[in-house]
Order: sequence, then structure tokens, then C-alpha cells
Amino acid sequence: MKRLVSGVLFFLSVTAAHASVTYEWQALSGTDDFTTTSGELVVTTAAYRAGGLVANDTIDYYGSPYGARSGGSAVLHARLDILGSNGWTYRIQAYPRQSLLSGVGNPMFYSLQADMNIEREQAMLSGSLSLLTVEDEFSMSAGSDGLWTIDYFNSDGAPENCFVGRCGGATGRWVLSDAAIGVPEPQSLLLTGLACIAAFGVRRRLSARTPSAGVDAA
Repeated sequence: MKRLVSGVLFFLSVTAAHASVTYEWQALSGTDDFTTTSGELVVTTAAYRAGGLVANDTIDYYGSPYGARSGGSAVLHARLDILGSNGWTYRIQAYPRQSLLSGVGNPMFYSLQADMNIEREQAMLSGSLSLLTVEDEFSMSAGSDGLWTIDYFNSDGAPENCFVGRCGGATGRWVLSDAAIGVPEPQSLLLTGLACIAAFGVRRRLSARTPSAGVDAA
């Protein structure tokens, strides 16, 4: 019984620690210089339940962490895919909790900053998000209506307006992914664990009352 309780508690702790909520980028409008095509933002369930997050994560060329990453960033993955008017495609992304050597696609340098409000009832994000890598960078912001605007985009391979200077103006929304709906609350996880323990206890009692095979009942 003690092993079962320990196992259930371990399962609940692992589930809570690794659960996440995913938002997908929904492009609305582009500019003459570029348009956004897709994107993904994954945050911890702790940030989702808290109703917001602040992140400031930087990794240098040698993989040394700074800022919030040393304590575990609330942003697990940030990605924005951009199509330039010159036909080039750009994927700007970072995994703040992953090592540069993990093979998950982190650039050799990046700086991610985020200050977001999370409206759970409206499934809406607002605030600001910026990501800088060796060759690319973008910054976006949104008001209380959840409409995000790319304030600027810059890349070494971008059209001239976005390479020599910074261009912006494309819009979109961060939409809660279908896969993220139904994130278990702590109370639900606790009830599930208690139900498992109770079911096991009932089964043991029934087994104890059942006569063993080959023994005549009195």
C-alpha cells in the first residue's frame, strides 16, 4: 500500500511539473515586406493558472544561462515563422529550458523577453514578446483585445527594408491550441490519485474475504 501511495504521489508531481499549455499563431495581415505564416508559444501550466508570466532568458555562445532560465523559464518554447517578400523563409525560435547541445533547435545565441497577461476565460494573450537570435529578431505586442502586432522584424537575409532597418506592421493572434484545452487542475489530479488509492484498498479487502482455491468453506 505504501508503495502505491508513493507511486501515485510521484506520478502527480511529475505530471504537474511537466504539463504545459500551447498557443498557436493565427496570422491576420501582412505587409509589403513580410508576412507571418505560423508560430507556437508553449508556457507552463503554473503560468497559465497564475494568469500571466514574466520571462527574461539569455543564452550566450558557450551555453551559459542567465536570467529566469537559471530557475526555470515559464516559456518552454517560442517560435515564429516568417515569409519575406524576397521568398526567403525565417524560423525564429528558442527552447529556454533546453541545453544548446540537446539538439532541439536552439540557436547558438538567443535572448527572449516576455511580459504577458493570460485571460483563461477568453483564451486570450496580451502583453509583449521579443526574441533575438544571431541572425534574426522580432518583437510583438498586444493590447487588452488580444490583437498582436509585429512591432519590428529584422534578419540578415531579409528584404532590404528589414535588413538595413526594421520593418513591422503584420498582425495576428495567439490562439489556444485544441490540444491545450482541458489542462488538468491540481484538484482533478488529486482526486484521480485518491480514487486510485481507494480502488486499490477496496480490491485488497475483497481479496482478503475471498476463500483461497482448494480450501473448503466452513
